[in-house]
Amino acid sequence: MDIDQSLGLEKSSVFDRLVLYSGTLFFISTVVLASIQVFVRVIDFGIALRWTEALARFVLIVGTYFGAAVASRNREHIRIRFVLEKLEVKNHTAHLVLKIAIQLIIIVFVLVAVWATGAAAISNINTGLPGTTFVTSGMIYAGICIGFLCMGAYEISITRYDLEELVDNRSRTTKEVKDD
Repeated sequence: MDIDQSLGLEKSSVFDRLVLYSGTLFFISTVVLASIQVFVRVIDFGIALRWTEALARFVLIVGTYFGAAVASRNREHIRIRFVLEKLEVKNHTAHLVLKIAIQLIIIVFVLVAVWATGAAAISNINTGLPGTTFVTSGMIYAGICIGFLCMGAYEISITRYDLEELVDNRSRTTKEVKDD
């Protein structure tokens, strides 16, 4: 699997870089915190850093959603391409309509997830978590909500692009019919 973060985008916006760097920072933090846990347990420093285990778990959870946003931006999220590939060969317009319908379903899912995680963040903002005193359940939900918001922004952008492609395709098809 080739990992190319250049993305082939015409332009990389500040938002793109912010989401990518945030996701990267979350995953680097997870590795650093896990490494600290290993060293403290293997080499007896005489200190116990119990908070690193809880913090690593929470950073990994939130980082996963930023990773999902990056996957959405790259159009690398899990999907079944068989029907789309067959339809693209037979009827390009129907292919584009199906792609847009799938995108709309994804956007609805993301909107529900944003609403639910936002509500959970607000209602759990003061709920403590075991293993740490400085991270609350509401903070975790807020991080997940922000990850979903980033994912939603990319899905809306992709849908807009697909709609423009559909309009261009229909214009081209109409022009070709008139020319014949």
